[in-house]
Amino acid sequence: MLFALAVTAIVIASWAARSYGWDPESLWKDDLVWGAITRAPRLESLLAVPAHTSPGFLTILWASRALFRDPEWSLQLLPFVCGLAAIPVIGLTVRRLTRSDGLGILAAALAALNPLLTHYTVFVKEYTLGFLATAGLLWVAANRFENPEPNGRLFFRTSLGAGVLLFFSITSVFTSMPVIHLIALRSLRQKRERTRWVIAGAAVYDLLVLVAFHTMRNRTNEIVAADFQYGFARTYSPSAFWQFVSTRGRQLIEESLPAWGETSTGVPAPAARALR
Repeated sequence: MLFALAVTAIVIASWAARSYGWDPESLWKDDLVWGAITRAPRLESLLAVPAHTSPGFLTILWASRALFRDPEWSLQLLPFVCGLAAIPVIGLTVRRLTRSDGLGILAAALAALNPLLTHYTVFVKEYTLGFLATAGLLWVAANRFENPEPNGRLFFRTSLGAGVLLFFSITSVFTSMPVIHLIALRSLRQKRERTRWVIAGAAVYDLLVLVAFHTMRNRTNEIVAADFQYGFARTYSPSAFWQFVSTRGRQLIEESLPAWGETSTGVPAPAARALR
């Protein structure tokens, strides 16, 4: 009960702190691009536009705009909800791994103070969806690895869900790839009668990874890629991809931690803003 109350209080405080950016008079810079794309009359036309984002993300934005008919906050709804929902998921994951309510509450508080998560909660970006997807996969992994008797059919459904998730958050592959295959290896070592479901689940996941990779490469916009050549991972060769990850890894780690000053985007961190 204490854990639930504490995490709920953190989520409410985060909602109050971030609500200043809700429903602006106009969207910010490249958010206008997603707003323009979601004006497509049909979903087929929307998905045909070459854009550096997952088709599932654009599909949800398109559905939200069609449902609520608001040109601005309807597009903010998905990032805003995902940014808040990730807080309790992180707390539950750490609590599951450590068996400590205190550490779970601390993890939820650190997620709430994450400067990039806070910043992009009120903008039309895919980042909070990716953060929530990663947190959810870690929670699934924490539960599956603690289960001494893994269920083959449950693993198949988990693999299928992780594969479909790639079309909504392509960055989730960095978490789902090791999680799915480590669980598969662990399951194969324990019960031979589950081999059929485990192999089928891993095969379906790998097939969906290949389909997602092919889909994302075909959606590449060369003009945008040239303008932001240092902001996108190169997927045309393993060496180019590794070079991007190795050179940008330190910055990604630094920006994922809570900050008391300004972020690299020039936006005051939530803690610093609260002290002013």
